[in-house]
Amino acid sequence: MKILNQHIKNKEFANMYLLYGPEDYLKKKYRDKLTDAIIGSKDTMNYSRFAGEKMNLREIIDIAQTLPFFSERRLIVLENSGLFKKPDEEMLRFLDTLPETTCFIFVEEEADKRGRMYKKIKDKGYPCEMGIQTEKALSEWALGIISGENKKITYDTMQLFLSYTGSSMENISRELEKLLCYTLHKDIIAQEDVRSICTAEITGKIFEMVDAMGRKDKKKLFAHYQDLMAVKEPPLKILFMMERQFNILLQVKDLLRKGHGKSLIAEKMKLPPFIAAKTMSQADNFAYENLQKALEELLGAEELIKTGRTSDRIAIEMFFSEYC
Repeated sequence: MKILNQHIKNKEFANMYLLYGPEDYLKKKYRDKLTDAIIGSKDTMNYSRFAGEKMNLREIIDIAQTLPFFSERRLIVLENSGLFKKPDEEMLRFLDTLPETTCFIFVEEEADKRGRMYKKIKDKGYPCEMGIQTEKALSEWALGIISGENKKITYDTMQLFLSYTGSSMENISRELEKLLCYTLHKDIIAQEDVRSICTAEITGKIFEMVDAMGRKDKKKLFAHYQDLMAVKEPPLKILFMMERQFNILLQVKDLLRKGHGKSLIAEKMKLPPFIAAKTMSQADNFAYENLQKALEELLGAEELIKTGRTSDRIAIEMFFSEYC
């Protein structure tokens, strides 16, 4: 992203950009920053945007060959085109002759680095991966926003906040806005503020439920469960998410038994470091055999539900009662 910022600052642009990866917030941010820098946000005459895999590529090529109207450049944004999974021969050939007055920004969820489209962008433009950010980067980013509002937050409170939001910058941004409004007349953001106003994602709630099971805190377990019921989360979805968390715990427990540390576990499990640390701590509350048994019971409960031998709500509540 450093190179993107240099291009924007120096107003020296490539003819084609690829913004790809799972972090939607960064993709949107740099799409908009590039758009504003290349043609200006108010230039609708020289701006075209297409989305989805069914876009008309012939139409796009025709537009790309048209000279800009009273401007140095014409900008075309293509989002989730699918071209980086299944390239189009005509588009590949056209990019070799792309006019200097036309700029493409491709925004994709995934891009095959071995594919011809990716290699074309790398050769003639600039590809930039927008990946999930580290705990340190997320903390510093959120802290910068909080400090900009002349407020303070402790390390522990920031950790609690991130455990509620997960690693999605889009979600962090939304929850930060709520938190800053809630603490409008306060200088220091406290943990009570986070708990009062921030909404835990379902993954965060599931994590807290499993945490309560590990500590044998049945009251807290059912309180979190009722929270999910209140927002109409389907019990079967909760069951699937519980399966996922116990499966992660089982794998983490196995890696811990082999003597692996936080960094390697985070890498192997593809978890942000701060989530890996919390998961390792959670795994300490369960014996390996108990994790195996719990996962087997969850899979058994899923089978009972799918075959109509019990309801989803009864199955999951019986599981809670047995293991907490």
